[in-house]
Amino acid sequence: MTANNKNIFLKVTKCCKIFYLCYSKIILFLLFAVIIIFFTLIKLNFINLDFLKTEKTLLKDKNISNNDLFIEDCISSNFYAPHGKILDIGEDKYLIIGGINNLDYNTREKRIHIELYDNKSKKIIKVSNDLFYSLGGVIQLDNGNILIETGDKDGNKSYFVVLDRNTLNIKQKIWLKDLFGEINSYEFVRCSALNNNKILCINGHNTNNHHLKIYDTDNQTLQFGPKYHPNRIGGISMLNLDNDNFIIVGGYFEKEEDKTLIEICSINENKCKIQKSKVSGERKSPLLLKTQDNKILIIDLYNRNQVITIELFDPKNDTIEVIGIIPKNEIEFRTYTLLKNDNILITGGEKGILRVKAVNDAYIFDIKKRELKKIENKMVYPRSSQLTKLLDNGDVLICGGYKGLNKCERYITKK
Repeated sequence: MTANNKNIFLKVTKCCKIFYLCYSKIILFLLFAVIIIFFTLIKLNFINLDFLKTEKTLLKDKNISNNDLFIEDCISSNFYAPHGKILDIGEDKYLIIGGINNLDYNTREKRIHIELYDNKSKKIIKVSNDLFYSLGGVIQLDNGNILIETGDKDGNKSYFVVLDRNTLNIKQKIWLKDLFGEINSYEFVRCSALNNNKILCINGHNTNNHHLKIYDTDNQTLQFGPKYHPNRIGGISMLNLDNDNFIIVGGYFEKEEDKTLIEICSINENKCKIQKSKVSGERKSPLLLKTQDNKILIIDLYNRNQVITIELFDPKNDTIEVIGIIPKNEIEFRTYTLLKNDNILITGGEKGILRVKAVNDAYIFDIKKRELKKIENKMVYPRSSQLTKLLDNGDVLICGGYKGLNKCERYITKK
């Protein structure tokens, strides 16, 4: 090595030592900060590590099903359909209750649209003339009449409105504040049907009363039911297991240990019992579906994760297991419909950062095989937040969707 090269080598070595001494601590500090931020984001559910689980649990749409078709059905009204429902009122007729009757959802001109659909002729045969300005929930009573939670045009008051099943005329209208006292238009109520035209309700946000409420629509009277967990507010889902027992899942909790609680409430025993089983993570307004063998599917729709978790809860044995973790693929607001064979039909959704593009993809989730199959034949129209209804013959009626789609279509399985 020449003297000149040796001097260059010594200078480079000296610079490296100076750089190491000056910046090594900064680099270590930045690395430590990145690790802290990473684990903080995981804790806050901004980052999800479910992709590290086994292929048996993390479902990917590798399988293709070509046994399923989507075909055109009837022309409906223009409506966006969150919180809506399609109800079977007998004689092969259905009520389609939409959320917002407007082509441009961004104008927020909220009007519930109600239509009577004849499955034999595949036509809309009657449209309600009454206007309702918001939709919080829809319940079918024992006598066939329909109870709707709605609001006034200005959003200042929320009501229970009971409609006649045949004429769609208003039979009863009651202000929720008169009924519940503390409830205002910004707090929502979740209700399920009981026998004898009664409904069971759970309060919305910021309530000091943690009793379930039983409302008798015939006598327009209210009585207290069992008391549920005091820290459970908002984001609550409830489903009837039978005429007496109801399951409650989800909500906003202050305490970390409360976020995964499952309760079963008995009307006759007037008490709620916290189950030993717990959901695998925080759930806010999860979708609850009851299978034919009376087990409960708990689907975690509203989260910041990039996956949808599906759990199967057995209330008889108080057991729960994760049966599927489905990648969102940047798609939100899909619709999940339980079929007669207990498989789940997954349709539509919105894609992109701003979620402005609806998609027409569809999937079948096989509960027994725990397998996700992409349906080769896409839906006729791209949709999101659409209404679906399993019909008696096993078909699924699909109506409405984002930006006022006014056409219904039908999902059928090849025989």
